[in-house]
Amino acid sequence: MRDLFPAWGENHPYGPIAFGLPGHSDALTHFGTGDGRIAIHGTNQPSSIGADASNRCVHVPNDVDRALIQYLTIGTPVTIS
Repeated sequence: MRDLFPAWGENHPYGPIAFGLPGHSDALTHFGTGDGRIAIHGTNQPSSIGADASNRCVHVPNDVDRALIQYLTIGTPVTIS
């Protein structure tokens, strides 16, 4: 994992927390002021989990998003398969 973005809350599009990964999105070349990287994050639209709905990010339920904070620290290797 490369970055940890702040806890926004249950109703934010990215859920409580976003875990920024070093991988790049092939659907998003820029995000905000940075490059288009992928992330693991929660969502305020639980029906989008498992769907191709987030520029190649991994949506997880918000309770899983909060639980990951103890496991995903900066530098933790993450494999998405």
